[in-house]
Amino acid sequence: MTKEITGAVIEELNAPFTLETVLVDDDPKPNEVLVHMVASGICHSDQAVRDGSAGPYTYPGIVGHEGAGIVEKVGSAVQNVKVGDHVVLSYDYDGTCRHCLTGHPSSCVNWGALNFAGTRPDAHTPLRKITAVPSVTSSTSRHLRQRPWCRNATLPWWIQKLT
Repeated sequence: MTKEITGAVIEELNAPFTLETVLVDDDPKPNEVLVHMVASGICHSDQAVRDGSAGPYTYPGIVGHEGAGIVEKVGSAVQNVKVGDHVVLSYDYDGTCRHCLTGHPSSCVNWGALNFAGTRPDAHTPLRKITAVPSVTSSTSRHLRQRPWCRNATLPWWIQKLT
């Protein structure tokens, strides 16, 4: 199933962030959590995606990795949060490299791949852009690269529960 949400979309290199209605897959994969976003922010890495200094990125996309929200749904393999939990979101890390194992996950050797790919590990994304088609009553969709700067986000289980 999908539902309409609002996301800050970057259409192309150097384009502004534009709030748009997009579709999100609201059926999380086993290791994912659907979070209703209550607050989010844009940091320097999001700006780096927009201006190209973060390296190659396939547009359009929704960036952002900082935020807080309420868990709406959890995948079957998720054990650390439940529906209704208030959570904070941050960047992803693998937890297995030398930096992660020594307490420095922000220096994870896979940080770029995990945080800038814009897709799930299977190369799919839970977000689609709604594009109106003249003289057609339905709409078509384009896939969006995802990072969680949107109203709802389907995210890996690594979010942190607020206590």
